[in-house]
Amino acid sequence: MAPCLPAAVQRHPVQYAVGKTTLGDIPDIIQFVRDGNAPKDFIADRCRRLNSPIIQLFFEPFSRPLIFLDDAAAVSNIVCTRTKELDRAPITVRTFLHFFLRSSILKQTTPEWRAQRRLWKDSMGQDFLHRIAAPKTYKVALQLMEPFQLKTSIGNGRPFSVDTDFNLFVLDAVWAGFSAPICMGPAALPPTVKGELFRAIEYLNSTMNVSVTSPLSGWYRWFVRQRPKFRRYWALKTKIINEHIRKARERFAYSGSQQVDGSKTCAVDIVLCREQSAISRPNPSAFIIPPTDEEIHDELFMTLVAGHETTATALLNTDIPYLDATLEECIRLANIVPRIVQVARQNTEILGIYIPKGTQIMCTTFVCGHSLGGSPTYAVRRQEHSSGRENLRVVQAQPLYR
Repeated sequence: MAPCLPAAVQRHPVQYAVGKTTLGDIPDIIQFVRDGNAPKDFIADRCRRLNSPIIQLFFEPFSRPLIFLDDAAAVSNIVCTRTKELDRAPITVRTFLHFFLRSSILKQTTPEWRAQRRLWKDSMGQDFLHRIAAPKTYKVALQLMEPFQLKTSIGNGRPFSVDTDFNLFVLDAVWAGFSAPICMGPAALPPTVKGELFRAIEYLNSTMNVSVTSPLSGWYRWFVRQRPKFRRYWALKTKIINEHIRKARERFAYSGSQQVDGSKTCAVDIVLCREQSAISRPNPSAFIIPPTDEEIHDELFMTLVAGHETTATALLNTDIPYLDATLEECIRLANIVPRIVQVARQNTEILGIYIPKGTQIMCTTFVCGHSLGGSPTYAVRRQEHSSGRENLRVVQAQPLYR
């Protein structure tokens, strides 16, 4: 079996004999957590043990190693200035591949990706938000008041749960920006009745969350897609969204390019109008590529999944000044994005170390090496890396005091 195992990347620090086992670094991570440590601290601990800000780890059986970069300055340089050398990594694409196959979030930075983003950019503009999204959200909010008033009168002053109500409200508000409302309907007595699309998205979103955190995400995704419940909800979601896309195309074909701003009632209308406007010019723009129904479908589904749950959670938070201040301070002192994953589009170098084309790099965004008020986990160490042409001074896990 040993000859079939992937080889480590040359000149990158790696734990001794890890690359010679099927499970790679997985046993070390499990033991690290059993010892009472947080999984997120494993990278910093391994960098300290190997005395290097850039290391490689074997996370998946029979897969190439991942390069981990634990240097704030180098990560900032990659994100801000090296966009042509590095792009969206396959490990990110695989996470959402079976959910948003043709959405822009899974595409490399190509002319097709730019064309798709241009077609949808007006759906997040101020004109769309003020003229379409805001009035529809206000209308749905007024509909939400009806069941709230009914529940208040029935409860006779006692508190009642509104979790499901807010989830339904936000999903309906997001969907209203793309087509007609589907979830609220008439006011219902508690418990609130969940619509078909809401149940489908709720279930699909739960499987996605498990897939992201699963150590064997590929096998889990394959297994869950074989379940009858997944197939039923997936078919239901596909049917509902495709029906709304079909109606939007029929509506646009009937009115043609004579639509005025007031007749564009949803984001799909704006996308189709922008597409038709670009194609009908004397010299059609080479950057406009007509979107397929599958691309529109996946963009809509991605918006529903990304927008409704987080917004509903934010709406459920009541006004607690001390809690709000604590959350703001945590966000100010902590990182928001735990990992930035990139792939090398060409042979390149990071910190003077050779990175072959196709290598995936995980960039950590942790910059504080110890908890507030405590002692540093390990001292700041500076070391010189020679690339043959210049010396690069690297600071490992430098505590950042704000």
